[in-house]
Amino acid sequence: MLRPFRCLCWYIILTLPMHSGLAQDFPNIQFSYLTEKEGLSNSEITSAAQDADGFMWFGTMDGLNRYDGYRIKRFFHNPSNENSLVNNCVFRIRPVGHLVWVTTREGVSCYDKNTGVFRNFRHNPADSTSIDNDQYADVFPFEHHASYVSTLKSTYCFDSTLRFRRLPVKDLHLEDPYQRKLDSYASITEDREGRVWAIKYQYVFLLDRATMQIVKWYGPFSGTLQTMYQDSHGQFWLGSFGGGLMRLDPATGRDTGVRLETSSKIVHSITEWQDQHGIRW
Repeated sequence: MLRPFRCLCWYIILTLPMHSGLAQDFPNIQFSYLTEKEGLSNSEITSAAQDADGFMWFGTMDGLNRYDGYRIKRFFHNPSNENSLVNNCVFRIRPVGHLVWVTTREGVSCYDKNTGVFRNFRHNPADSTSIDNDQYADVFPFEHHASYVSTLKSTYCFDSTLRFRRLPVKDLHLEDPYQRKLDSYASITEDREGRVWAIKYQYVFLLDRATMQIVKWYGPFSGTLQTMYQDSHGQFWLGSFGGGLMRLDPATGRDTGVRLETSSKIVHSITEWQDQHGIRW
């Protein structure tokens, strides 16, 4: 049985009350901690996710960790075992049913919780059927047990048996000061209405759900987009490296910069939380 989690503190960058009333005091929250003393493989956390069974997964700069509320199980790369974690430097964790996708500094792993086996995907220059890049990929779980894996060069569709095909992405010859080619999506997300969105460079793309091809695009926006998020009121938010936090209105394509109390213009992640008084942050 999984023990109820009280809280895990990672990084808190910014909190904003998600309504138009007066500023609210952030609630007093008591934190408990997991460190290397409790069994974490490394104290530098890079990713965290909870699977459908309630297990918490933590990626670190040195190893993957699964926490059941009592104990931590650690996973490492073993050079003598091809079915171990592909690389110890974890970038993203995406649970999908009985599978846990793990992207790393070098390679993509898919862990089967039923068998305890990792299936690994690497770029092999001598094998044209391998993925063409395996560094710091991202994964988007989709319907019918399919998943999309985006690398720096391509986006791949993996079916339920982990067979994959490369997804063609039409190069729109977008206005880019560095003249970079649009050959993949950096990140893919689904909104509350079931529409599929992607980001890359300074642009946001609305995709056709059936073909995953671009239907409409927005931008360029300030900086390099890192994340896109839709809150419970339907408002879209963009986080940018160099452009900070922005609101996006898809109806007009216009963005509005949000002034932060910090001077930083770097936003990597956006999420929403409701406290016990019903206030959303």
